[in-house]
Amino acid sequence: MSDKKLRVALINDSWYPMIDGVVTTVDGYAKNMGEYADVTVIAPNSKKGYVDQTDYPLLKSKAVKMPFLDYHCAIPLFDRKFMKLLKEKEFDIIHIHAPFPMGVLGVREAKRRGIPVVATMHAQFKYDFKRATKSDFIAGRMTAVLLRLYNKCDEVWAVNEGTQDLLKDYGFLKPSYVMRAGTEMLPQDKAAARKEVYEMFHIDESLPMFLSVGRITLFKNILFTVDSLKVLKEKGIPFKMIFVGGGVDTDKLKARIKKQGLEEDVILTGKIPDNVLLSQIYAAATLTLFPSHYDTDGLIKYESASQGTPTVLVEGTLAATGLEDKRTGYIGQNSVEGFADKIIEILNDQETYKQVCENVRDELYRTWPQRVQEAYERYLYVIEQYKEKNEKKVK
Repeated sequence: MSDKKLRVALINDSWYPMIDGVVTTVDGYAKNMGEYADVTVIAPNSKKGYVDQTDYPLLKSKAVKMPFLDYHCAIPLFDRKFMKLLKEKEFDIIHIHAPFPMGVLGVREAKRRGIPVVATMHAQFKYDFKRATKSDFIAGRMTAVLLRLYNKCDEVWAVNEGTQDLLKDYGFLKPSYVMRAGTEMLPQDKAAARKEVYEMFHIDESLPMFLSVGRITLFKNILFTVDSLKVLKEKGIPFKMIFVGGGVDTDKLKARIKKQGLEEDVILTGKIPDNVLLSQIYAAATLTLFPSHYDTDGLIKYESASQGTPTVLVEGTLAATGLEDKRTGYIGQNSVEGFADKIIEILNDQETYKQVCENVRDELYRTWPQRVQEAYERYLYVIEQYKEKNEKKVK
């Protein structure tokens, strides 16, 4: 490459004020790649009147609200102003983070401009389609459509080795590259954070505090978490649980908490956009609980690790890929009783717990600047490979 900065388009099918792992990842890339590249984020306008607080260029397409979901669907081809502005932009590489309307547009634009396109697979799309259609056949056909889009990309990135395997299960035959996520959270003083957070939420200092951060939606297995807490209470284990986040299933979560008689044991904070406060809550937590079967990786693991707080996951899930039980986190059984027993086991083995707290910070915690440098170097590699491939075609 020449001395001029690389021009990168980061494209996603969701955006703030929606907060999920993919939005956070794209934001993490854009905030931290300015040293190496001129980055433009291209995303849907997820809320009319919402004012973005970004230091990087942002190009937003019109979008329509999806029924029964907390997502908006981009309609870029019906937004003439957006398409005009997009065509005026110059890029050296396009990176799509979802294979829906904006991702399709990204691949099309890359082919039209004669530049490479990279895609990151963040989600279990077949799972999503099956949940929405209740049909294995339809889910399979819809997944096949997405795979055709990925096959048009010059490289596909997976968030971990488990997601690489999932790509193969879906029928993706090309090699993929693992590009892990990072976090912008900086380590806090755990003792000071614990004191402040416990006072803020009026938590008895003798209690362990458990934490869940993310969208409040059933496919994150939030009801499983509540039912496991009920088992803890029945076994005489006192605790405080904090759910941070908002979402379409908040009322269902509240109803399950009430049904299990945990109103005095569980706190729902709603969304917390203050990253420093959120990092303090992570630091104050004894454990982060993340029994999701849906997530391919889960930024929550890395955010929690930044504060030396271990995450408890469920065996056999993609999010548990690469973690070693009792060393870089904890992996419990895929049952309410087994998950609760795992938490009790952790609380009863403080020596191992302290070592795991050190391990997660040393081995899992990576900042976005560290991850973005790796991504930038990979962009250069993909561009070089693209040029060599085209040169061979010309010859």
